[in-house]
Amino acid sequence: MNDDIMQQCARLVDTARDIESFVNLYRQLWSAPQSYQTYCLMEAAVDRALEHHPEHLELRIYKTALPAKRQEWSETARRSLVLAREMPNVHWCYVNGLASAQAAAHYDIAHELADLLSAHYTGWTPDILSMLLIGLTQIGVHPVAESIWSYLLREHPTAVSPWLHKRFAWYFHNIKTAPKVRLISLGENCWPWVKLAEWGLRPDADREEEQMPLNCGIQSTTGCIRLLEDNFSDMAHPESLRMLPDATGVPLPYNKKYRFIFNHEAGSAWSDNKFSELHARYERRRNNFNDFAREGPRVYVYYLHRTTAVGNIEDIIENISNDGNYRIVIIDVRLNGEEFEPKNEKTTYLKLNLPWPGFHWVNRASCDQERGVIFEQNIIDKVCSSIQSVSR
Repeated sequence: MNDDIMQQCARLVDTARDIESFVNLYRQLWSAPQSYQTYCLMEAAVDRALEHHPEHLELRIYKTALPAKRQEWSETARRSLVLAREMPNVHWCYVNGLASAQAAAHYDIAHELADLLSAHYTGWTPDILSMLLIGLTQIGVHPVAESIWSYLLREHPTAVSPWLHKRFAWYFHNIKTAPKVRLISLGENCWPWVKLAEWGLRPDADREEEQMPLNCGIQSTTGCIRLLEDNFSDMAHPESLRMLPDATGVPLPYNKKYRFIFNHEAGSAWSDNKFSELHARYERRRNNFNDFAREGPRVYVYYLHRTTAVGNIEDIIENISNDGNYRIVIIDVRLNGEEFEPKNEKTTYLKLNLPWPGFHWVNRASCDQERGVIFEQNIIDKVCSSIQSVSR
């Protein structure tokens, strides 16, 4: 980390009384390359500034948003809800809170935020409304999403890009017309969970039975297959876990047996009491998988972006299934991976190039433009075809 950034973060504390100087320096630092350590320093500085200016709105928003910068989405979701209850006309409560509640799987918080939002969004800018819509599409169905969409089309008909417009239109079409088929993420990251919701294929994303072990996390195909073979039995067992810092120093729970990174459970608090809360969460998800992911109309979605081979995923799914009413969709965006030849008609294999080198689906500036949306549409078409084939 740049020493100059560290020094500026330390200077924030010294400017806590002078609100104008503090806010100017904070805004500069917000967009600078950061680390877990510097975000902790920034939050300590905000706490000091709030001692002198407890009612300053911008400081309170900083206090709300900062944990998400450290990937501690649970805390930002909770703080956002507290601020929204007190000041329901502050749009950043909802922008930060909805995104963080989804990332942390706190759908109760997300829906309470959406309920509050329903009376306060008129007059906000198209950019803010679009960000709110993106957050709402990821949490299941809520009536305020369609209200905001109708308001955007009526008041700002040309403000939404045609590509973002296309995804929103598909979302509202799919949540009303797509057959009820369970979509089960197999990793290797969060793409199948997040993006299928954004396109309206997960209308029940907020329901407890939809929370599965591989919805959110990072692992290789080898790790996925071993977890399936072992029925996720040691996925969050305390003896298999340790904390591992990511590239910026954020502490993340890590399963050394399966090389699984719990990147949606960031922060040292998850290691408290021998990872008891993490273990309880993933035991519930393991039970959900056993109860809801082995039979009935379902589609398993496998997003490959690492360098490991596809593996014998078809055999594993066949072995763990109680019936044959399923399909597998394999999305392969590996740069140098050999193409995969499916063994049977239940599997759809889609080899795609990323829209450009360095493209990252989490970056809204990338995924919401033309090539990003077209890339997603290619995948959605295949998933929709598989949904139709198991719902007949």
